[in-house]
Amino acid sequence: MTDALSVHFKGRRAVLEPLFRALIHKQQRLGNIKVDSDKSFIIFSAPHPYAIVRVAEDHLEVFMKLSETTPIPPSLVSAARLRLPNMTHYCVIQSVSDITPDVLRSLMWAKEAS
Repeated sequence: MTDALSVHFKGRRAVLEPLFRALIHKQQRLGNIKVDSDKSFIIFSAPHPYAIVRVAEDHLEVFMKLSETTPIPPSLVSAARLRLPNMTHYCVIQSVSDITPDVLRSLMWAKEAS
């Protein structure tokens, strides 16, 4: 992992970096993605940004932009109150089992709409 990305995991639970790698690996099965680091977030692009990840103390928060016509699975929560530009929904990932087919499908739809 690059230094720019590893800074997000410094001082966090050791399981979060492998969990993030699992998320990237599952995402790459859906096609190529670009992973960039920002001060507060990790950005997924293909080629345009379609999701951001925030590394919290004990979990990952995955935010994505979904169209109004996209079916929203129960594992996603509206991000409207968080006021993140262009992000409509998010989910919390605490273990690999939280990277469900619904979450991956939602990320794929966000990627396709970007």
